[in-house]
Amino acid sequence: MLLALLFGISPSRAAVAKEAPGQDAPSISGIDRVKREPGDTARAVGNAVLVVPRTLIDWSFAGTFAVANLVANKQLVPRYRDALGTPGGDIFLFPTVFAETDAPLNLGARIIIKTRHVSSSFRTGYGGNNNLVVEGRLGFRGGGTRLPFAISLEGLHERRSDQDYYGLGLTPLTDSRNIFRSRASGREPTVARGQYFEERERLIAGIAWRLTHNFEFYVSGSIGRRVITDDPKDELAMFSTVFEPASVAGFGSRTWLTYLEGAIQFDSRKSTGRPSPGFLLESYVGGAQDIFGTDQVAFARLGFRAAGFIPIYRRRNILSPRLVVDRLQPLGGLEVPFIELPRQPEFRGFDHRRDALSIVASLDYAWELVPFMGMRIFADGATVAPRVQDLDVRDFVAMRFAAGLGIDLYSANAEIGRLTTAFSNEGVNVLLAFGVSSRYGDRQHRD
Repeated sequence: MLLALLFGISPSRAAVAKEAPGQDAPSISGIDRVKREPGDTARAVGNAVLVVPRTLIDWSFAGTFAVANLVANKQLVPRYRDALGTPGGDIFLFPTVFAETDAPLNLGARIIIKTRHVSSSFRTGYGGNNNLVVEGRLGFRGGGTRLPFAISLEGLHERRSDQDYYGLGLTPLTDSRNIFRSRASGREPTVARGQYFEERERLIAGIAWRLTHNFEFYVSGSIGRRVITDDPKDELAMFSTVFEPASVAGFGSRTWLTYLEGAIQFDSRKSTGRPSPGFLLESYVGGAQDIFGTDQVAFARLGFRAAGFIPIYRRRNILSPRLVVDRLQPLGGLEVPFIELPRQPEFRGFDHRRDALSIVASLDYAWELVPFMGMRIFADGATVAPRVQDLDVRDFVAMRFAAGLGIDLYSANAEIGRLTTAFSNEGVNVLLAFGVSSRYGDRQHRD
């Protein structure tokens, strides 16, 4: 009787089927034939075509927690209720993609192995000849519910070609600190950038504590080796063809640096992945010293990041102003290799300027389309200078601006990927990143 009610069969018919001797009861579904709707064929074809990317996205979302532990820099220590995890462990394998205007396409893969307290990650990426990255990370979580902490250890080997240096200052062609070879010969430079090749290795160890639910403290130390040489791909655009090599600190040298940094962060948002109201404040200070190499180097870094996330009409519609200030101070009168000067990755136009002081201001409006994807429109302004006291009205009038729109993929605790298109007077910059997140802080990985 119960089966008859569940499947919509009359009691008498069910009884007759059961009483038939020597025969198995027939399978009666109550459906004569499956109804076909207009467009079913097209949907079936679409499902078959998209099965591979859909499966890859599913795997990526399954590995988001481990990515948040090992990659996402905004969340230095995971929320402890997530860090408890589940008994046993998990293994995740998914692709990584990085593509940006004027940069080679980099394709790779990341594998993550996660247990209750330990996570490990290994990734590799290849972007053509002389563009290779191999990186491994190991993380441990502990400390109980009162003072959770995370310890990380990682190593990196990377080779990068087609790297551009435009010189110091906001307007390098008119900055007297830049000595162009063509200008030294009495001609104005026709090429404003020099291309170089970089090879580096790096070891990083760090520990982070969650002092309160929203308050984190992070200490990290690294040892890194860098070698900067000419990129022979284009002889006319080679570094030593465009600039006087002796005038640029760090070119042609091999440096070994130790760098120690402490950072403190307060983030009141409940969700660090999807749009969520609150505010974020981060401040850091660090110092570097050469240990052995061809040049003596010593400098200090300090700066802060401040961002507000203001709900507009709906809780998932967020207006976000942001200010990022980075300062580098040479120590002992020693020159600082140009590669160590602050960059401006928060500027979504072309990140071409370097100097001892960097300022980036942004305004974003982001909203959620579905629980795992949102859109944003944004505007960025950026300037650089040798020192704070060297800033004047002309630096702000000559600021570089970019505006555009983007699509974000995320979970509750981490970004998974993003696609942005930024328009500026230098052109259109398109960025596609899937599998890596680095929007706030983290000088160890960024510089």
